Amino acid sequence: STFGRRTPETTGTVGFHVALLPLRATLTESTPLADAVRATRDALFAADAHQHVDLDALLAAVNPDPGNPRPLITVSADLDTAPLAGIRLPGLYAEAVDGGSESAPLEMGLMAVRTGSGLRLRIRYDADLFDAATVRDCLGDLDRVLRAMVSGGAVLVRDTAVRPEVLAVTRPAPPIPTAGAVPSAPSILETLRTVWKSVLGVDDVADDSNFFDLSGN
Repeated sequence: STFGRRTPETTGTVGFHVALLPLRATLTESTPLADAVRATRDALFAADAHQHVDLDALLAAVNPDPGNPRPLITVSADLDTAPLAGIRLPGLYAEAVDGGSESAPLEMGLMAVRTGSGLRLRIRYDADLFDAATVRDCLGDLDRVLRAMVSGGAVLVRDTAVRPEVLAVTRPAPPIPTAGAVPSAPSILETLRTVWKSVLGVDDVADDSNFFDLSGN
């Protein structure tokens, strides 16, 4: 957004002067993070060069998505160098109050303010589309991505994705035979030997015996 900037015709007015800047960016999983940051910066500069374009008139002329209440901008992100409550002007005193609103102009809006210890984040969202748990997960993802970027652990966009947890699977060792263990089932050879002895009426059947030589038919 362009908070604090004014067009020449509004120089003598008092109010909240701000304009949202639609950004167009295309990123793939194989895009290097450094290139992604540069592309976003370039998109921001390109949009800033057209900050005085009347978006309402643009939408009326282009009509990119009829029926969509937010055809160009669905989410926003703002970074302020100092909280408004910290601004001191002659004859003006400002203090922070609990934020809250019954409506959300966008699906989700992130506001970040630099502090001495880092960033203070505030998020405003459309409760008809998201619940509080989902929004907290989004903030958690943002924190994870930023940490991956500043730590050097991520080089490509895909490196910031959540990696599935790998669970180690161990197989139990086979039981150790003991003196009191139950004997295993007889082998096929021993089973055939028992059957042949019973059917042929012989006392012994060698391993290399021939069924027909033993009077089998």
